[in-house]
Amino acid sequence: GDRPKAEFNTGFSYKIDRPYQQVEHELFKAKGFIRTGSGSRLNLVYARQYNLRNEFDKDKPLNDQLAALNRPELHYVITSHLLEMNWEHTLNEEISGMIGASGMYQKNTFQGRQFIPNFENYTGGLYWIERMVKKRFEWELGLRYDHKFLQIYKYDKGNILTPTHTFQNVSGNFGVEYKATADVHYHLNIGTAFRSPAVNELYANGLHHGAAQVLIGNVNLRPENAYVAIAGIEVSPEKRLSGQLDVYYKVVDDYIYLQAQLPPMLTIRGAFPAFAYRQTNAVFYGMDAALNYQFTARLNSFTRINMVRAYETSSGGYLPLIPSDRFENGLKWKGEKTGPFLQPEFSLSALNVLKQTRMNRAEDYKDAPDAYMLFNFDVSTSFRFAGQNFDAGFSVNNIMNTKYREYMDAFRYFNDEPGRSFTLRLKYHINH
Repeated sequence: GDRPKAEFNTGFSYKIDRPYQQVEHELFKAKGFIRTGSGSRLNLVYARQYNLRNEFDKDKPLNDQLAALNRPELHYVITSHLLEMNWEHTLNEEISGMIGASGMYQKNTFQGRQFIPNFENYTGGLYWIERMVKKRFEWELGLRYDHKFLQIYKYDKGNILTPTHTFQNVSGNFGVEYKATADVHYHLNIGTAFRSPAVNELYANGLHHGAAQVLIGNVNLRPENAYVAIAGIEVSPEKRLSGQLDVYYKVVDDYIYLQAQLPPMLTIRGAFPAFAYRQTNAVFYGMDAALNYQFTARLNSFTRINMVRAYETSSGGYLPLIPSDRFENGLKWKGEKTGPFLQPEFSLSALNVLKQTRMNRAEDYKDAPDAYMLFNFDVSTSFRFAGQNFDAGFSVNNIMNTKYREYMDAFRYFNDEPGRSFTLRLKYHINH
C-alpha cells in the first residue's frame, strides 16, 4: 500500500511519550531481637517506606510556559513509618505465646488534580496470642485491639477543611487443630475481624487513571466487622495423595464495595465507567482446595480449586466484583542432578476460570466475560558456578496466546488481557 506521509514518519524509538506514569518505591527495614530467657525473646522491627507516583496526561497545559516545564498533572508522595514490638515467650513444654504492639504513621501529599486529599494516618494495635499443645490437640486463643485516627486536609472553594475520623475495635480468634494421625490433621477457627475504611473509600473523587474509572468516595462509611468460621483437613505430603481443603463461612456487617453508577460519566477526556463506594450487610462462603498425587518419586500432579459465593443479606441479591470459580491442574517433574544443575523442575499447567454468572447484569456496564483456559509452562533449577549458588528459571504464560478478559480486572471494559508472555529469572545467593 501507500507509504505514510513524510510528516508522520517520525522514526522508531523506545522512548515513552505521554501519557505515562512514573513510580518510585523505597523501603528501609531493620530487625533485631533481645533474648529475655530460655525460650523467649523480644523482637523489634522498624520500617520506612516511600512511594512517589507521577501521572503525565496526554495533553500538556495550554499555557506554553507551563507546558515547557513538562510537569505531571498529578504528583503523589506517601511516606510510611512502621514500628513493631512483640515478646515471644514459653511458659512450659505445653504453653507458648506472643504479646505485641504495632504502630504506623503515614503522611500523604499531592500536587495537581485532587483525587484523594492530603492526610495523616495514625494506626495502632495491641495483641495477645497463647498456644497450648497437648497430646493430639493444639489450641490457640488470640485477642487484638485496633485504633485508627485519620486527619484530612482538603480544599473546598478556596478554604482548607480538616475533618477527622476515629475508628477502634476489639477482635478475637479461637482455633484448634486435631492430629488424628501423623499424616492427617483437622483444624477449626472461629473469630471476628475488623477493617476501617481506607482514605480512598472515604474521599476518592474523580478519575483514577490507573484503573480508567471515576471513583466516588463516601465519608459516611463505617468499619467492616466480620464473623468468620473456617474448618479444614490437611493430609501430609508423605502420602501419595496429599493436600489441604478449607471451607469457610463469613458474615460481614457493613461490607464495603463498589457499585456501578450508570450510565458512564462524560468528561473532557471521554466517557468512563463510574463507581461509588457503598456498604451493606453480606454473607460469604466458599472453599479452597489444594491436592497433589504422587505418581512416581519424580512425577506428581497438582490441583488448585477456589470457589466463593457472596450475597447481600437484606435482598439476597448477588454482590458485584466477586471472583468466579477457578480450577488449575498440572503436572510437575523433578529431575536428578545433572552436571552443574542441582534440582531441575518442569511443570505444565492449565488454568480454567469460569464465567461469573452470579452478578446482576442490569447493575453493571457489561456482562461478565466468557470463561477461559490458559496453559502455562515453567522450568527452573539451581546450580553452582565459580563456587557460587544461583537459581534460574524460564516460564511461558498463556502458551496458546488465548484472547480473554478477567472479570476482576478494571480494564475488562476496554481491553483484553495480555497474550503470550515469556519470563527469565536469575537469582544469586550472597554468601550462601
